[in-house]
Amino acid sequence: MKHPSLNAKTIAQDLKIMGISSGDGVFVHAAMGAIGHVTGGAHSVVDALLSTVGPRGLIGMPAFCADACFPSQVDRAKRSDVDIIEIERAVAGFTPLRSSAAGMGLIAETFRT
Repeated sequence: MKHPSLNAKTIAQDLKIMGISSGDGVFVHAAMGAIGHVTGGAHSVVDALLSTVGPRGLIGMPAFCADACFPSQVDRAKRSDVDIIEIERAVAGFTPLRSSAAGMGLIAETFRT
C-alpha cells in the first residue's frame, strides 16, 4: 500500500478534517515515527500546527527536561545528606536557551526552539 506524501500542507488539511481550526487550543504529544515520513520533517509538522490554529490559537506540548531534576541514576539511599545537597546544587536547572526537550521527541524539541 502506497502512503501519501506528507508535508505541512497535507498535515494542515488533515488537522482541519479532525476539526481543529483557527483560534483552537490543542495539546500535542506526537512522534515522527508514528506519523511516518514527512517532507520537511518536524518543522513541517510544527508549521502545520501553527498555521491551523493561527495567531489566536494555542499549542501545548510536553517539554520535560532532565536539567531541572535530581539525576535518576543516583540512588539517594546510598548517598549521605551532604552528597545529596552537593548533587542538588550541581543540577543546572531549566534554562530556555540551553535546556533540551529532546527526550520528549523531535516534534516537541522543534516546537520548543
